[in-house]
Amino acid sequence: MNILSKNFFKSAGTMLLHPAVLVIPFAVAVWLMIPGIHNKYKCELVSTMLQNEGNVCTYVDFDSDGFSEHFITGIFKGRPSATFYNKTEAYQQFNFTGLYPPSERFVCGDINNDLKKELFLFTVVNDSIIINVINPVKGEQAVLQQKFLTLMKKSGIESAWEIQDAQLHDLNNDGTSEVVILVTAGYQKKPRRVYAYDIANDTVLASPDFGANGLAMHPYTENGRIRIAVDNYASGNYYNDTTGGMNDLSSYRIILDENLNFRFPPVEEKGDFVMYRTFPIYHNRDTFLLTTVMENQKDAGWRLTVSDLAGKSLKSIFIASDQESLKLFSTFNDRSGNTRILGFYKADQIVLLDHNLEVTHRRKIKTERLWEYYPDLDLDGSPELIFNSIEPGEIVILRDNLRSPVRIEIAENGYLHPISVILRGEKPPHFMMQVDSIVYYFR
Repeated sequence: MNILSKNFFKSAGTMLLHPAVLVIPFAVAVWLMIPGIHNKYKCELVSTMLQNEGNVCTYVDFDSDGFSEHFITGIFKGRPSATFYNKTEAYQQFNFTGLYPPSERFVCGDINNDLKKELFLFTVVNDSIIINVINPVKGEQAVLQQKFLTLMKKSGIESAWEIQDAQLHDLNNDGTSEVVILVTAGYQKKPRRVYAYDIANDTVLASPDFGANGLAMHPYTENGRIRIAVDNYASGNYYNDTTGGMNDLSSYRIILDENLNFRFPPVEEKGDFVMYRTFPIYHNRDTFLLTTVMENQKDAGWRLTVSDLAGKSLKSIFIASDQESLKLFSTFNDRSGNTRILGFYKADQIVLLDHNLEVTHRRKIKTERLWEYYPDLDLDGSPELIFNSIEPGEIVILRDNLRSPVRIEIAENGYLHPISVILRGEKPPHFMMQVDSIVYYFR
């Protein structure tokens, strides 16, 4: 080795042992631990669009080609309509009589596993709820059926009743899904029921009236059969009558079988505005039930109970809460199919719990309310957790481990419609949010 080489290695060794160099790995490690500086996730506004008042825009891949079509449900010449588009060109429009019902306007999905989705749109004609069955796939015959569902008592109160939830499930295992709808009469006694339209046999099933004010449905299977848990609360809107011993001065554990009969006798929880929610919990291919019941008789808080499918309690905890919101908990399934419980029973943090009701993650963040569904916005197999922050007009999106928050701005205090994920073939997906009449496109 010549003298120049010796001097080079001597100088290099001296530099590598210098304190300023030795501190670099530790500085990098500290920098990596600082939240928000190097967040690899971001959300950017692509464009906005203004819809006519009353129009709602939604994106769905109806023909399973990897590209989302979009359709608009709205009012055309004073009547409900549904218009379908490829890119910017309308290729089909349906017009209906009557009005749109409050809350849910439609549900769509592939009911017979032919890789083509149908749309089931709800209208109200005089005192009747009608299900309109539409095939919106371009180039194919539009199958339009209309089915009477139930009568609604006329009322001068605008929010006298609502379609609170609509889903598609094969209740009778015949290979074709039924349209399952939760109807709640707000300021009148009936109907407060779940209905199912069996398209293959052109029949309608109905659950017993359950008195309490229904909110949402959570399906699961037991021995290969669908069960439907119905969230509800004691709205206290009528006092002088009951439905089969049930009324809206109480909330209930309500679980329906495949025929929409009670799977178990309803379990009552008395008290105005008390809420009873039941979620299916999945862990390593086993199914459990989680109930969350608001208690206000003594300490304000929530009773969380995990039970088996027969209703036997396995674990129960009480969580004191400083939040007034009724919907403090929601659930989602991770990419392995295991359920996580999301809660914000403290004002300054959100938490994740596992199937044993043990807290696995915490994050200091202030939220106004949790959402009821969590779409996979980037199609990586894991849902994004989305909720309203306490800042007006701010939406927060987290990864499913409560990390990597991104924030987006939308119009303040408007009605937020469900998010649509927009498939773009091999390109990364975008997603869409509509607030009142403003449509936001994000990537």
